[in-house]
Amino acid sequence: MTSSKPPWDDDLPPVTAYDGPQEPQSARAGDRLHTIHGYIIRETDKAILIEVQQVNDTRLEDKEVPGGNRNMWFPLSQVSIISRAKDDSTNYDYIRAKEWICKQKDLI
Repeated sequence: MTSSKPPWDDDLPPVTAYDGPQEPQSARAGDRLHTIHGYIIRETDKAILIEVQQVNDTRLEDKEVPGGNRNMWFPLSQVSIISRAKDDSTNYDYIRAKEWICKQKDLI
């Protein structure tokens, strides 16, 4: 017997772009977000280029940088937050990117 319910009428919780301590977790694999700290170099209509210095709470040493290049493009469709440091260069900029793209870039 087939169901008369439409596919979007399921029992899964709503998907959110955030996963902080008081925010609901997404039910979809790969939707978890990670914070990428560094210096935003450039932004286009579709992607952002960031010089990655730290992922979540872990600072990346030079030997841990995938491929030896800290400059990485992230598609804006996979980024939920872009935050630029308020002062000169003492603090990092950061983005919140989905887990699957972070894994693809060997950051986690």
